[in-house]
Amino acid sequence: MSETPKHHNLPGLDDAIAQLRRAAPARADIDDLYGDVFDDPLPEIPDGGPVEVASALSAVTTLQLGAAHASAGSPGMIPPPGVLHVIEAPDAAARERVEKIVNAMIDAGATAGVQKPRVVEQAGTGKGVDAEMTHTKIERALLRGLGVIAILQPGMPLPDKLRRRVALTLPLRPISAAMLRALLSEIHDVTAPALDLSDADAAGLSDLDLAAIFAAPDIDAAQAELARLTTPDTPTGQVTLEDVHGQPVARQALEDLCADLADWRAGALDWAQVTRSFLLYGPPGNGKTMLSEALAGSAGVPLIATSYADNQRRGHQGDMLKGLTEAVTRACTQVPSVFFIDEIDAFHARGQSHNGYMIGIVTGLLTQLDRLMKTEGVIVLAATNHPDTVDPAIRRAGRFDRHIPVAPPDRDGVQALLAGASPDLPAQDLAGLTDQLLGQSGAEITALVRAARTRARRRGAALAPGDLDAAAADLAPAPDPDTLRRVAVHEAGHLLAGHLFGAPAAQRATLRASGGAVERPKPDFLTRARIDALVRTFLGGRAAEAVVFEEVSSGAGGGAESDLAMATQLLTDAEMRLGLGDTLTWHSPDITTRLLAQQSRKRIEDTLRTAEAETRAALSRRRAALERIAEALTDTRELHAEDLADLLDQVTPDRTTESADCVDANERTTQAPSGT
Repeated sequence: MSETPKHHNLPGLDDAIAQLRRAAPARADIDDLYGDVFDDPLPEIPDGGPVEVASALSAVTTLQLGAAHASAGSPGMIPPPGVLHVIEAPDAAARERVEKIVNAMIDAGATAGVQKPRVVEQAGTGKGVDAEMTHTKIERALLRGLGVIAILQPGMPLPDKLRRRVALTLPLRPISAAMLRALLSEIHDVTAPALDLSDADAAGLSDLDLAAIFAAPDIDAAQAELARLTTPDTPTGQVTLEDVHGQPVARQALEDLCADLADWRAGALDWAQVTRSFLLYGPPGNGKTMLSEALAGSAGVPLIATSYADNQRRGHQGDMLKGLTEAVTRACTQVPSVFFIDEIDAFHARGQSHNGYMIGIVTGLLTQLDRLMKTEGVIVLAATNHPDTVDPAIRRAGRFDRHIPVAPPDRDGVQALLAGASPDLPAQDLAGLTDQLLGQSGAEITALVRAARTRARRRGAALAPGDLDAAAADLAPAPDPDTLRRVAVHEAGHLLAGHLFGAPAAQRATLRASGGAVERPKPDFLTRARIDALVRTFLGGRAAEAVVFEEVSSGAGGGAESDLAMATQLLTDAEMRLGLGDTLTWHSPDITTRLLAQQSRKRIEDTLRTAEAETRAALSRRRAALERIAEALTDTRELHAEDLADLLDQVTPDRTTESADCVDANERTTQAPSGT
C-alpha cells in the first residue's frame, strides 16, 4: 500500500495507548506497548486483494473502544487487583470482538511474573443469557486477587457485591462517519474519501451492512453501497404534528422541541439545553401514542416504541430486561430518534409491591432511562392513563422533565377532528354535532365517523349529516334542555364560588352531553385559608343548584372524583395528615373517614355544613351573575381563561363575609382537577 494517513486523531486512540502505559508501570519498558493493536488498528490489505471483512469489523470495534475510552476521560484501562472494569457492547458479535481486542492488548503488554487481569465475556446470548454464570466467573476472579474486565450487554444488572467493585464502565461508542472514512481510506488507498454520511447514519449500520461495504471492490462501489443503505424509505401516510387536533399544550411543546432539535443538528444549541423528555398523561383514546408518532414524523427521525407488555412476553426477568435494553440500544444508535414507552404505569411503583421481579424490572427501567437521557439526540416520551401510579423515581425531573396532560379535545379540536374525518360536509352542518361531542375522546370521535360512513354505505349514498347524527346518538345522546341548564348552573356555581373565595383562577370550563367540568391549577402547597377556599369551590355547584332550583341534585356526589368526595378528602387530610386541623397527630391514608374517631368526623361534617351555608349565601347575593355565567356557558359550551376572566372580573367579592386570603392565581399548575 502507498502511504496514507493513519487517522491517529480519532478520539481515544493515542490517549488510550498513553493511558494504558501509565496504568501499568511494571510494563513501562515496552516502548511499543499495544503497537500492533492501537498504532495501526486497520487491516493490512494485500495489493490487489480483497479486504478481510472480519479484520475490518474488528478494526471498527477497536475504534469504538478507543472513542469510548476518550469520552470517559481516558482513565486507566487495566484494573488493579480486586477491581472490576465493565465494557458494555450491544450484541454478542461486538462483545466477542471486544474480548479478542482486550486480550490482545493485555497479552502484548504482559511481562513475566505479573498476573494478567481476567477478561470475562457475558455467558450466553438472547434468551440463553446466563447472568448467574457470568457473575460467578467475575466473583471467582476477584477472589483470586485479579483485576477483571467484564464485557457485558448494556444495562445488565450486577449484584450489589459486584457493583461495589466497579471502578470504570465504558459503553462502546456508536460507529461514526469519521471511523468509516478512516477505514475506507486505508482499505482502498484513498487519502480522503468523500462520504455523504452523518454520524446517525453510520451508527445505524449493522454488521451485515458493514460487511457489504468493506467487501466492495473499490471506493466507488463502497460509496454506492453506503448510499443505498443510508437512504431512508419515504413512508406513506406519515403522521405529523399538523395532524394533531385538540391538544394545544402538547402540540406546542412538541413543536418547540422540533425547533430545538433542528438547532441542535445545526450545531447552534447544546443538547443539555434541550427539554427532551415528556410524560404524557390522561384518559385513554386522546392521542398519546399518536403524539409520539407525530413528533417523529415532524422531526423526520425514527420512532422506537416499546411497552411493558412488549418486553414481558419474552419470558423471565433477564429476557424482559434484555428486550428493554435492545429497544434502548436501537434508539441510542439511531440518533436523533424518539424513544416511546406506552402504558409506563404497568411498571408498578416499587413502594406498591414487594415482588422482587417487579422491583428488579423497575430498577432496570431506571437504568435504561438514565442511559437514554445521557445520549445526545434521543428524545424520550412515555404515556400513562394513571400518572399517580408511576414510580416517583421514574417520573421525576431528569428522567421526565415535563408532564403534559392529554385530555379530551377542546371544542376547536372536536371541530377539527370532524372536519378532517368528513371533509365533504360543510362546517355549518358540523357545528351542532361539535357541541354534542364535546368531552368525548379523539378515538371515540374517529370511531363515530367510521360508523357514520358505514351507515352511509349501507344506504348506498354519500355521507350526510343525518348519518353522523345517528351515530352520535349512540355515543353521546343529546341531553334534554332542563338537564343541560342544571349542569350549566352547577358549573357556574363552581366558577363563581372559586372567584369569590379566592381559589386559583379557572383555566377552562366545558359543558358537554355527559356533564360539565371546570379545570383550575392545583396549589403548590396548602394553608388553612386555601383549604377553606377550595372546599367552598367544590361545594359551589351544589350551592348554585339550591339557589336557582331551590333543591339540589345528585350531581355533587358519586365516586372519588366527585365534589363531595374531594371536599371531604381535603378536610380529612387537613385534620389527619397535614397538621392544619385541631390535632398534630398524623394518620395513615389507610385510615378512611369511616374509621376516624367520632369527634374528628363531627368536625369535618360541621366544617362542610358551614362551608355550604356560606357558599349558598354568597351565590344567592349574586344570583344575576350566576345566571349570566350559566347562560354564557350554555351558549358557547366552552369558556377559556380569557372568557372566564371577562365574566368574573365584573363580580367583586364581599370581603366582610368571604375569604380575603386569596390563592395566587399565577401559581404553577401541577394538576387540573375538575368539578361537576
